[in-house]
Amino acid sequence: MRMGGRLWRIVGVMKSAGSTFDSEVWALRSLVAPLFGKNTYTSLVLRAENIRAARGLKKFFNDEFKKAAVQAQLETEYFASLSKTNEQFLYAIVGVAMIMAVGGAFGVTNTMLAAVAQRSKDIGVLRSIGASRSGVAMVWSCYGLAIGLIGSIAGDALAYAIVWNINPIHDWMVH
Repeated sequence: MRMGGRLWRIVGVMKSAGSTFDSEVWALRSLVAPLFGKNTYTSLVLRAENIRAARGLKKFFNDEFKKAAVQAQLETEYFASLSKTNEQFLYAIVGVAMIMAVGGAFGVTNTMLAAVAQRSKDIGVLRSIGASRSGVAMVWSCYGLAIGLIGSIAGDALAYAIVWNINPIHDWMVH
């Protein structure tokens, strides 16, 4: 496995029964810390006998422990705070997507208006050979739909390529 610009050998997989350790990578701190610019501990996980003991540990570390600034949380509280953060990101993403959609609609409208203005003679020819107003409108609607679909497919393909290759792109930009 490649991580942090280094090749790592996986020597075992621990089963954690759906706890916070499902997303953990365990390695020697002396090897991992310099790769990620971490010279201190950022989290510490303690196991208590029961929920009452866990609450007691939390109270001790938050109120009485003075050797270092610590913010102790129960596992359920930790996941609840992560859920709130994810919800905020979701709202931000939806907001940005809506703004981009409105911008895209204006772009397509501008493109269509420019196309109609440049092809007014073509429209006149269609009308002179008997095409109805609705027929001409249908042709231009299909033309706009085709431009929109091609642009959407190209944009989706580009976004997919970038997301699929984000780690190699990041490594290339950093080095």
